[in-house]
Amino acid sequence: MPKRYKKKFILPNPGYDSPVTVVAISKDGKHIASAYLDGRVLVHEISSGDQLYDFAPGPAVFTLVWPRSDSSSLLFGTDGGTLVSASISSREVETSTFQAHRAPIKSLSPIENAMIVASCAGSEVRIWKQVITLDGKEHWRNQIDLPTPPSETARVDDACVAIGAQWMKVPTTLDNDCDGLLLVSYQWHGIIGAFDLSPDRSTLAVHGFPRSVRFDVYDVKARIKVRSLEVEQGDSLPYLPVKYVHDGFAVAGGSYAGNVRIWDLESGDRLQVLRHGNIPIRTIAAHYVKESQVFLIATGASNGQVTLWDTVVENETDSLEPVKVPSSVYWGLWAVGLQNFLLTCAIVLILAIVCYHHLTTSH
Repeated sequence: MPKRYKKKFILPNPGYDSPVTVVAISKDGKHIASAYLDGRVLVHEISSGDQLYDFAPGPAVFTLVWPRSDSSSLLFGTDGGTLVSASISSREVETSTFQAHRAPIKSLSPIENAMIVASCAGSEVRIWKQVITLDGKEHWRNQIDLPTPPSETARVDDACVAIGAQWMKVPTTLDNDCDGLLLVSYQWHGIIGAFDLSPDRSTLAVHGFPRSVRFDVYDVKARIKVRSLEVEQGDSLPYLPVKYVHDGFAVAGGSYAGNVRIWDLESGDRLQVLRHGNIPIRTIAAHYVKESQVFLIATGASNGQVTLWDTVVENETDSLEPVKVPSSVYWGLWAVGLQNFLLTCAIVLILAIVCYHHLTTSH
């Protein structure tokens, strides 16, 4: 039977209307974390909607991730360039903070259970690995600093801003034989707004900047645009979130008017619209469990509202039925200038994590 997303619940308002900056669903599907422009981070239980934890690291939080397959730890980056690690148990939460970058941290991309994460801040892209000190405490060690791509201007830091990173290939090691591939999105003069890589690493969904009225989907291997997903005129923000959902069979895109549209990736047909009452949508997260056929979408709005959407079976034509999407996983990329993908001068690079003989191995 067809499936449709329906509103499961709106998370209890924490008592203020600070805009939501990011939401993330834990890998086990048990918890949802949300961060706000005023610096708060909340964790709720998905089954009940109850608030479990409330962090206040200080500066605004722009990115957060669940680095493990369970809900035992959170990692988030702040406007002040600090990286905050939170270890969560049933009784208490222990946090540690350190200065990771000079600029605001805009993106974190973890490798599940490997305790390796890539961070983006300003022109800096760094690879971190968690180590355990002799006294049993967790510590994040800077393993690699990726080089900044060439710039046509003299002031590289101002011209080149890394706004996101996702792993194309998980490295088996970070020593002199490292073999990982990292896709990094760079904003040149404000062209790239947001992007997301499909679960099978075959396609890339991009929102242009400023005020693009569409989301473009590209074939990573062929380096060509395969589809445009239109947003109504007047319904676009300078930055709109985009996310692969439904195990990569569909794409969800936010809007200024409070509508999250879900499109079939193969046909481009609009499957459903999740409405939020004319409140601009700032962030989207998705979760899928194949074995139990659990589909979840979380949305964060500019008024501080976080909504969780679940699927129900309905006999309707405008529904989310699984479709068969061709899969072409391509692992052999060394460095691809994705400016060929865009009609503008946006650049999204695939950077290989190259093996340096003089890596920083300790701090």
